[in-house]
This record gives sequence, structure tokens and C-alpha cells, in this order.
Amino acid sequence: MKENKMSMNLIMVIAILFSAITFLFTIKMSQAASKLWPNNEFYRLGDTEYAVRYSNLEPNGIYKGNENQNTLVLKGNYGSGWGAVVDKNVIYTNEYMSTDMGLTICKVVKIDLDTLEKTVVMDDAVIRGQCKSGEIVITDCFLASSNHADANSLCKLYALSSDVRLDASGSVIYYDIARSEEVYRTEDKSTTDKNFGVMYLKKSLEEVME
Repeated sequence: MKENKMSMNLIMVIAILFSAITFLFTIKMSQAASKLWPNNEFYRLGDTEYAVRYSNLEPNGIYKGNENQNTLVLKGNYGSGWGAVVDKNVIYTNEYMSTDMGLTICKVVKIDLDTLEKTVVMDDAVIRGQCKSGEIVITDCFLASSNHADANSLCKLYALSSDVRLDASGSVIYYDIARSEEVYRTEDKSTTDKNFGVMYLKKSLEEVME
């Protein structure tokens, strides 16, 4: 009886290891395949001389200069468009990272474009844009919402080794640029991106608080 139980446990361990190896191999192959087709996108950050580059030809990051003549000043995967807000010489942006397990994580950071000093504003969160009155609109619980934590064991495993909570409900957070602080938080009741825009971006903070 004990031998049968040990054999079954051994089979389960082998199956889990094989699944993990297969999953990691698939991730590596996908990463390799993504480099077969040239990609080089360049997005200006507001009216500044800086831009965000997404490329498999050159390092991703924030560049200074124009599309043809530029210098990499900060390497990484940063947001642009709705994922970045420029205030004079400061940019608030999403910083995306991929773990070895193939999960995408994100945090909101504040970057001084003069000194390139980077400060974390909020972990496990993502900028969604600016509301009508100018506050930055952020949603939290990024890991759970973007990686389908309820069906992804690797997502749960990553959460165990970090400060991320998968059981927390998502919130919409309003961040005041002038005061450099969160000024309002409410439960995210939107169902789609379009619905989110109507409920939280196309209104002023005062209207949302009513």
C-alpha cells in the first residue's frame, strides 16, 4: 500500500516538473519568435524632448531626441499615451515588467526628466488616464486583473513570494499631481474599458464623488 502511494506521489511530482518545464519552454520560444519580425515604435511624451520606444531591434525605454537621432536615458518598459501623464519636467507612467514565470506585473512610477530619478508611486497598479479635473486615475490589483489569477497557479505562486494580494477587490484611485498624493478611492464598478472611461475619466473628481 505504501509502495503504491509513493509511486503515485512520484508520478505526480514528475508530471508537475514536466508541466513546468514545458510551460517555461513555451515562454522562451514565444519570446524568440517575437524577435523574428522587426518592431520599432516611438511615442513622444507630451511636448517634451523625450519619447518611449517599444522595439525588438533596440532596448525599450525612454529616449531623448527625435526618432532618428536619440539617446537612451532610462531602460525599461514604460507606458505612453493614456499610460503616461506629463507635468512640466515630471512624468508619471506605468512601468511594466515580466517575471521568469511569464507573468506581467506593473507599478506606477514618477520620473524626474531632469535628474532621471525614479520614485514608485504605487505597486501592483496601472495608470488609466486623467479625469476631467486633471487628477491621474489609477486602478490597483493589476496582477490579478491582467493574469487571470483565479485560473493561473503561477500567479498565485508569485503572489505568495511578494506583497501582492489576489483576494483584494479592485479600486479606482485619484492622484493629485499638485499635492503628490492620493485624494480619493472608490470601488471599481466598471465592466468594460469604454464603461470605465465614461464613469471615471470623462467626469471630474467632484462629479465622481457625488
